[in-house]
Amino acid sequence: MRALLQAASSIPSSYASPFLNLGEEPRIAVQNRMAFQGEFFVDRYGKEQAKRTPPIRGMLELGEPIGAGTDATRVSSYNPYLSLYWLITGRTIGDLRLYPEENRFDRGEALKLYTIGSSWFSTEDGKKGAIAPGATCRLGNSLRRLFLHSGRRDQTQA
Repeated sequence: MRALLQAASSIPSSYASPFLNLGEEPRIAVQNRMAFQGEFFVDRYGKEQAKRTPPIRGMLELGEPIGAGTDATRVSSYNPYLSLYWLITGRTIGDLRLYPEENRFDRGEALKLYTIGSSWFSTEDGKKGAIAPGATCRLGNSLRRLFLHSGRRDQTQA
């Protein structure tokens, strides 16, 4: 049995740890909801809570397997660049900086969460998400521009 924890944006990373005892290979799905609702979240819960919502970095440090995505069509679209922009810059689409440097991801980390990290959810882990022999890669050429700039994360253009 595969277990999935989803839509737990404000869960403390320590609360997610017991989830790892469920199922064969539990995973956590993280969507880019904060890219769209970050301003509202800050108004309601404050900047300090927003800095760690969702606690992706903390969960990864605890060894929890995570896949990132868009939650399309509920909050976002299928456009991968919106989710990658949010993971890399830590900003909302309204340009509010939510996350400090330590809670953001470089381009490679973000892409890995979005591709390899999420292939498990469609039961295609090992078959898609990686640029490797025998793996399916539909975004390969379109993601090339994501890696063209080697500047700092806050200079990333989506």
